[in-house]
Amino acid sequence: MPAPAATHPPPFRWDRVRAGIGEWAGWALGLPDSAVLWSGQRVDRPALPYLSIERISGPTSRGLGSVRRRWPAPASTLVTCLLPTVGDGVGFRVDSYPIVHTRTGGQDLEDVRDSLLLACDQALHLAGWTAVAAGADGITIVPDALGDVGEVVAQRGCVITPTVTYARRVTLDLEARVRISCIGARTQSPTEWVSTLRLAVDDDETRARLRRYGLTLKSRAITVDPRDVQAPSEIEEVAAIDLIVGWQGHRTTAGGFALAGAWTAAGAGVIVGPGGDLVDVGVIGKTAT
Repeated sequence: MPAPAATHPPPFRWDRVRAGIGEWAGWALGLPDSAVLWSGQRVDRPALPYLSIERISGPTSRGLGSVRRRWPAPASTLVTCLLPTVGDGVGFRVDSYPIVHTRTGGQDLEDVRDSLLLACDQALHLAGWTAVAAGADGITIVPDALGDVGEVVAQRGCVITPTVTYARRVTLDLEARVRISCIGARTQSPTEWVSTLRLAVDDDETRARLRRYGLTLKSRAITVDPRDVQAPSEIEEVAAIDLIVGWQGHRTTAGGFALAGAWTAAGAGVIVGPGGDLVDVGVIGKTAT
């Protein structure tokens, strides 16, 4: 029997967190996606050597989160591309995910736009938004649900035109502990893999792979006793590290800035917004409503 739809959806996409961690570890070691396996995946075990990643604890929230009662949520955003010179780049950022393209010879403006549009494929970023073409030079970023896009920022060679609606937004700082196990034969040096991952923790270029998915490392690599790692009996050698990974989750509630009340205070009119936010409007001599 299928599970019922969630009435209170989670404040983040776990598949995107997993993709970011797996891409970071695989890229640091030069491994293909097929050699990176999450524990519990119902797929055949890849050929040796490979990485096995599992969630040890979390996600947990650090504190109750911060609240913005009048947050300008992008309902849609139009990105208008400008034609760069050959060899120059054009691009923008949707939250933490960069969309960039370098113009090659023979490309006109629509070709450049189409290349950026391909980079917006949801199968790549795994976030809650899609992109559609707008005219010959534009791309419209549309969130799957209100709050799935926090911001769209022009980085080079484009103009951003957002359409916003006001909403209540809660931001949570989340953490999880994950274990990355390098599994293989002694001749395949899992211990050397772990040493490489330790170096990658402090490497800016490698950490940029995590930032694409909104992830950060909250700790240095934590040594794991190989006896604590679950591995098939025929495996000759296992080495593993634990990492604390952090990211932000959001809960967004639709709702405009409705007028709750207004009165005069020291000659100035004041509007009370949702949650008690006060907004001075400079109305003088009006009676309370």
